[in-house]
Amino acid sequence: MKNTIPAAKTPIEERLKSFEDVQIKSGERNPEALDEFILLLEDNYVDSDEAFKYVIKRRLSKIISIIIGIILNVAGFALIIMPMPTDLNDVVLLRATPQNGLHLSDVFGFAEIIGVVIVFIGTLLIFYGAKRAKG
Repeated sequence: MKNTIPAAKTPIEERLKSFEDVQIKSGERNPEALDEFILLLEDNYVDSDEAFKYVIKRRLSKIISIIIGIILNVAGFALIIMPMPTDLNDVVLLRATPQNGLHLSDVFGFAEIIGVVIVFIGTLLIFYGAKRAKG
């Protein structure tokens, strides 16, 4: 049964989604899988230019994910490793009592915690991009 929706109306992601279910390994001769693949090629028209654009778009998203992850890791480690200037130890931002308050050093302590979270998110982005690159 041929695809009744014109190829120009259906996005390429939907047309290629049916190909993901077919499991054909290189060098393997599985007649059932090859027949299914041939039927999918007959039913779903995929232009080589569209397929090339789709592959480039996926690779670009993976590379951008990895680059953003690296940038986040560098920024997170910079927040953790950079020492606080000694001039800012005595600066009080909010005074609760005459002896106690919120100091600028407390804010830098929160920045270290935020740095750890940023490193964690950056590492997840790197692994997610690398996982998608292999798949």
